[in-house]
Amino acid sequence: MKYGLTALPLLWFCGRVSCFLPAVSVSHNYQSGVPRSYPPRIPTTKASEGNYAEGNSSKRDQPARQAYSRPLRRQRSKPKGNNQQGYGGGRKQGRRKVFSRRQGAFDALLGQFQSPEEIDAWIKALAQDHAQSKSSSTYHIDASWSSKDETDFIRYLRDRGAYQALEQYASVLARKNVYVYTAAISSLAGSKNQKTRKRAMLLLNRMDEAGVLPSSFTFAALFQSIDGPVEARKLMTLLQTYKGKTSWSTAAFNEAIMACSRRGMYQKRPTNKGWQVALEFLHNLRAEGLSPDWKTYTALLNVCSQTGQLKIALSLAREIESNPNIAENSRVWGALLNVCAQAGDYRQANEVLIKMQEGGHNINLADCSAFLKALSRNGLVKLSFEVLDLIAGSKLASEISNHGVTTLATVQLAKLPQISPDLVALNTVVASCAKAKNFNAARTLLDCMKNGEFCDGKTRAPIYPDEISYSLLLSSCREPMAAREIVKEMQLSRRYRMGVVRPSNITYARAIAVCSKADAPDVESARFFLSSSRNDGVEPTVFMYSAAIWTAERCGNYSFAKEILEEMKAEGVEPNSISYTGVISAAARAGCLEEALAVYWEFRKGGGAPSAATYNALAMAVRQAQTPKKLEALEDIFKGMKGADRFVDIGGPVIEALINEYGRNGAYSEAERVFDMINGPANGPCLRAILNACATADPEPRWEEVSGKRHVVLALSLRFNRLAYPISGCFNFALQRYNP
Repeated sequence: MKYGLTALPLLWFCGRVSCFLPAVSVSHNYQSGVPRSYPPRIPTTKASEGNYAEGNSSKRDQPARQAYSRPLRRQRSKPKGNNQQGYGGGRKQGRRKVFSRRQGAFDALLGQFQSPEEIDAWIKALAQDHAQSKSSSTYHIDASWSSKDETDFIRYLRDRGAYQALEQYASVLARKNVYVYTAAISSLAGSKNQKTRKRAMLLLNRMDEAGVLPSSFTFAALFQSIDGPVEARKLMTLLQTYKGKTSWSTAAFNEAIMACSRRGMYQKRPTNKGWQVALEFLHNLRAEGLSPDWKTYTALLNVCSQTGQLKIALSLAREIESNPNIAENSRVWGALLNVCAQAGDYRQANEVLIKMQEGGHNINLADCSAFLKALSRNGLVKLSFEVLDLIAGSKLASEISNHGVTTLATVQLAKLPQISPDLVALNTVVASCAKAKNFNAARTLLDCMKNGEFCDGKTRAPIYPDEISYSLLLSSCREPMAAREIVKEMQLSRRYRMGVVRPSNITYARAIAVCSKADAPDVESARFFLSSSRNDGVEPTVFMYSAAIWTAERCGNYSFAKEILEEMKAEGVEPNSISYTGVISAAARAGCLEEALAVYWEFRKGGGAPSAATYNALAMAVRQAQTPKKLEALEDIFKGMKGADRFVDIGGPVIEALINEYGRNGAYSEAERVFDMINGPANGPCLRAILNACATADPEPRWEEVSGKRHVVLALSLRFNRLAYPISGCFNFALQRYNP
């Protein structure tokens, strides 16, 4: 009886489990949400294509269709970010993950494809079959799908990385409505590949062909695919053709302004004209009868931060203060603080922090990091450590020598909260040490980080230095032996479980640069770092070789510089303009004109584009050479210069040297010929050279030519005050020699 009562619960439990076992093992695969016996059927023939297109399927296809159309439970978790359909706040805030009731159907449909290329090929095949059938009806993968399901499927293809597939699906297979096109344009605009983002404009053309009017959400998605103010203005002009048909929204103008802060495909940095286009868009927003919101001002301040327009940002700040609804948002003030940090105006950044506190805003770690960035751009080491002590509760400022004239006594800092700094904030303080060339201060902070004295505010895990920390430490170093110790310390970090930082090519490039910038340039240490990098499995790059070449240049060691150049070619590393310029400059320091010219013509033969530093090194090599062939060498260089090289900003040193050489020989007509072949306006040195040639012309000075160029001299004197006196001196010298 005792054992029977004990076994009753166990028997009841086994009976309940046995009821569920057949359903789980036979009926369904809950991971995919479809019956195991019915895999997804892909239409490959015209007959099956016709059944799918017309919505009629055979009995064999019905179970699969039921699996596709089975409603699944919608996940309750909300996607992160403020991403709504058509406007996601820009690419930096991330993408909205697909939460569709047909999520399981999508997985079952595309689960057999392992790569985006396979999905692209399948969708392309479906589009081709639909085109060959010459059917005017819309092709449906599943006739039960609604427009919402099609937009979710497009976003699902985006998450799988099948951008060509979603473009084909939206253009050919899906319904022709604004929701489908907007979802496809937004998905293409969210790609990290700029060429993929550019294809969003093709869908706008497809909308025009289909007679579908874009909405304001479509405009916002299109501006997300645009980079740079030039492209943004072109798109704005194009979208103005829909005026009267489609109403604008503030979100569309916000994305247009954000596009001005991004750089184009072939731009190394954002253009300085971006703030002008952004203000033009703000004017258009108000002309449409719309009011800017906090996102508008945040986007404008981001453009000002990229272009360095602090005065424009401060004028926008006055507008923000006058609008309480916008001033209460802390993100706007954080954007204004970033503008001050980018401009390096730490006093204005401190005032922004004080205004934030007066407005009741909480100062977070990002605001403190921005303030530290403003200090680091000025190299204020002492003040940076004092701010770090305030937010971290440390006492490092007393150990640091004062390399900045500004201290807490002269700047009334805002009351910063005590926040645990992160690695970004600590590296910003190290950057201020690198700016001030204070190696001891940077070394002290890195030692504290190595000892685990700083912890993360959330996980309480110790913050150890990373590769950026050591690179900044090397930037503050001026002793090659100290650089060796830093690299050795990074190599030995592999022995520890925590804080492993392996040297990279950037580390070795910085270490070799220390050898170049040292008071006594060390060629042997540069050679040591090149060999040590190979031992660590780091292949030398063009930047490492270039730093070694310039180390040899500072020593005047042309043979070592030439050796490094030949080693680069043997290793398959293509030298750049900096590499060749270093070798030419080393040959100029050694007085080897023929070798410098040989390296230059080798550079030009390889298709290289010389820079202003290259022509400056060539001019120095010619001036220091003791040979009667100077004029011939300069003339050959000038004849080989292309159209862009004859601007004084690039080829000015060679042009000036050639005009001076003709002037010394009394050949004024030749000097004037070279002067007239300058592209664009002449600069001060070239004008001074031609005036010297006028004054020393043989048999007598050319007063008429000098007086003819007097208006050029006066105009240049008004624009460049520092060039007025030497040019006027040459002009007076010509007047003294002139005796009518």
